[in-house]
Amino acid sequence: MELSKKHCLFELALATVAFLSIVQAQQIVLTEEPPTFQCVDITSIDLCSGINYTMGSFPNWRDQTSLSAANQEINTYEPVIRTGCSQTIVHLLCTIYAPFCDPTASSERLPPCREICQAARDGCEPVFERFNHKWPPALDCERYPSRAETSFAFCYRESIDEIRLPPNIIVDITTMPPVTSATAIPDNGTGTDRPIVPALKCLAEQVVVGSLVNKSYSFGGIDNCATPCDGIYFTDNKRYTVAPAFILVAAIVCVLFTLFTVATFLIDRHRFHYPERPIIYLSFCYLIISISYIVGSISKVTGLSFACSDINGNTEKSYVFQSLPNSDTTYKSASCVILFVLVYFFQMASAIWWVILTLTWFLAAALKWGEEAVEKLWLLYHVIAWSVPAIQVILVLALRLVDGDQLAGLCYTGNTSSVGLGVFVFLPLTVYLILGLVFLLISFTSLVNISREVQNDRQKSRKIGRLIMRIGIYSLLYTIPNVILLILYLYELAKSEDWENSYVRCSGTNSQPAFCATAEYPSFAGFLIRYIMLFTIGICSTSWVLSSKTFAAWHRFFCSCGCNPVPEVNAVPNPRYIISEKQQGDLSMPGMQPQTSV
Repeated sequence: MELSKKHCLFELALATVAFLSIVQAQQIVLTEEPPTFQCVDITSIDLCSGINYTMGSFPNWRDQTSLSAANQEINTYEPVIRTGCSQTIVHLLCTIYAPFCDPTASSERLPPCREICQAARDGCEPVFERFNHKWPPALDCERYPSRAETSFAFCYRESIDEIRLPPNIIVDITTMPPVTSATAIPDNGTGTDRPIVPALKCLAEQVVVGSLVNKSYSFGGIDNCATPCDGIYFTDNKRYTVAPAFILVAAIVCVLFTLFTVATFLIDRHRFHYPERPIIYLSFCYLIISISYIVGSISKVTGLSFACSDINGNTEKSYVFQSLPNSDTTYKSASCVILFVLVYFFQMASAIWWVILTLTWFLAAALKWGEEAVEKLWLLYHVIAWSVPAIQVILVLALRLVDGDQLAGLCYTGNTSSVGLGVFVFLPLTVYLILGLVFLLISFTSLVNISREVQNDRQKSRKIGRLIMRIGIYSLLYTIPNVILLILYLYELAKSEDWENSYVRCSGTNSQPAFCATAEYPSFAGFLIRYIMLFTIGICSTSWVLSSKTFAAWHRFFCSCGCNPVPEVNAVPNPRYIISEKQQGDLSMPGMQPQTSV
């Protein structure tokens, strides 16, 4: 009820402003010989009591001769002012309704400068438009002189960068009326209503200059606006030291674990048959991903980030890459694209190897395929696992969706593009994870049923139980970090536009209190968790090979020059040994005897 009352008063105020402006608009005329005026104390005008001068001239630019008349009319703008739509709106109104004058100097009253008027109009005109009201004629910026004009350069000059709402103005965003179907603007023709928001300007340090202009750079919906290579959102210490050092350490740990897994396979290949062999390929994928992140984080620490363009001419400006590859290929842009291909290709390939892993478990456990039957399709597994990611890479490159990661020092897709993040990262990873979980659930159910069928045979039941536990632990270690990673991707997808808008709206001259009061920024901890979850997937893959047989294999490897070989140790069976045909009374696959397992 209270909010509705505010909105009614707001619309009534706009109507009053429009009426008074139309009636008296023609009375504002800037002449070389202004009428006789007097300087009076204007502190009794509430809205002007916080500006940086206290003496105003009357009659004012509305031809009002009394403080009470000026105060009454200027107060009609109060609902607009309290939306915080512009930092310069109060300054503009006061220089119109109580123009600055200095009784000890020139006898001329000073109008506002056109630049200050335009800054106020850019921010507050959408507020008027929301109720189908036009910008008041009395505030027509063309009526006032520009600071740059030589023919009439007399105006009350003050740096726009230094103008702020007076401290006595309390911004109340609830005075901004809600969007209605009659006042909303369709969002890009989709029919979705969105509120009218003040126009934005790219911050000086983000303006793209030189040869990179019109290279598809965009930030906060502003063309030719980019993230500077120095980065945004976080402190210099977090961007240059904490984040790259954290990523470097996590990547090195992941390299050690995945390298151990791959090396174990190389020294004892006969142990790793399908269905478990895809785990080896999955670990290899994360080995390559980790090495790529090591390269990127080192480049970030050394100040030569591969995620950033070269210094742009004499401007000494460098920007985080967007929309690669482009026609202007440089060493850094080429390095950026290569790192993207390595990280993206092998991340998608690892996700597909997860699907193949669960598929082979499904074939062995649910469909009772033997090891030879499962392994016979090895070529098809490889074709799928490597060709699908290759197609995804080609599509991303063709659509020019490669962009820089300001914290990691390398390139990926989706850092600045919602299409890249949503369509080429979140969507495929979600599909691959769910598909794998479906195969896993069916396989798990089949294993439980098998365990019940052989519960009278304690030895077989024990082996099946250990296998179920092993598969369950590995699946949890793979699924949990993947789910967290996908949640973080989804959160970034939903909030990235708000983060950019908040940064633009609440920095420098764009600062708009009405929006900054509810501004949202990314969490630095959230980004670090995203990186650690990525590496955790690779690290946890090592859990499958951690067994007594693995340590025995390494002991034999190091002692191969003379030490007595260590006998192989019986280990937990894997799905290729579980149940065959019911007429076979053991746990081997059809036509096979149990072989050495992991």
